Amino acid sequence: MIGGCTTMGGVTTTDAVPRRLRCALFVDFDNVYIGLRRLDPVAAEAFATHPGHWLSGLESGTDDDGEFSRRFLVRACYLNPSVFSQFRPNFTRAGFSVVDCPSLTQQGKSSADINLVLDAVDALAADTYYDEFVIVSADADFTPLVHRFRAADRRVTIITASPAASAYRAVADTVITADALTELVLPPTPERLAETAATIVSAPVPPAAPEVPAAAGAGGATTTAP
Repeated sequence: MIGGCTTMGGVTTTDAVPRRLRCALFVDFDNVYIGLRRLDPVAAEAFATHPGHWLSGLESGTDDDGEFSRRFLVRACYLNPSVFSQFRPNFTRAGFSVVDCPSLTQQGKSSADINLVLDAVDALAADTYYDEFVIVSADADFTPLVHRFRAADRRVTIITASPAASAYRAVADTVITADALTELVLPPTPERLAETAATIVSAPVPPAAPEVPAAAGAGGATTTAP
């Protein structure tokens, strides 16, 4: 076997090798954690406590072009240390560069958004070519940033923990919704697997919808045609 080709009986076939995407991952921790906590407190704690678990779940997937794997060359997490400092070591151990974004106003507004955008734009202009940018946030404020990525012909995946998903479907290649994020961060248990199986058996077949379930980044992700 040479260069991915196998010769058998004089016939040469090409072995399919999954694509490997070079990715930059940016996590708006405060918004995601708060958004998940409103939906599922257990999922919120799992997201904050075991980032390595859901990160490994994002490292492979499939799309219209077949299987692919992700290599996260950039892992950045933006976090308010005065509120969520207890979770900082978890992300550091998972290989994240944690950017402290303390509150700047009495209302608790931090600089996480602007720091994330500045770092993402720097990554877009860097010598290293990133095939995909992955933004994890509960805000729809990053839509202009997604437009910038698309203009540069980069793939974009949005992972959100709020209704903001609808704002991204028209501009992102893949949107992982709050429900899918919950499934991603929670480790599988016999009880959860049984509950999922029961839901699949009892649920009626839904009518055709514009969103098609895909495994682009995680179970339950939806891929939209740009």
